[in-house]
Amino acid sequence: LQLRYLASNLLDQGLSPKQINDAVVKAMEVGKSTGMDLRQHFRPVFSGIDKEIISDCKLSHLAYGLVLMNVDTELSIVGNFQVSVLEEYLRSR
Repeated sequence: LQLRYLASNLLDQGLSPKQINDAVVKAMEVGKSTGMDLRQHFRPVFSGIDKEIISDCKLSHLAYGLVLMNVDTELSIVGNFQVSVLEEYLRSR
């Protein structure tokens, strides 16, 4: 599995570091409760942003989706993502 997403990329979508952190924690709890091998989907790393080193997390495609499903729903990117996932799910039924 490729871990091609960084949780910190969500800063560009208007999320705060706390919102991102909380969503990653929730996404990991979801993964754990379903028996997902978290090491394959979440990898703690450090990133450099604006000359600062921050704690970050590399995410698989699935983990990135779980993070987006567990973040503050007041942001349009989150609502749009959740609606698109549900529409796709309903189409496949």
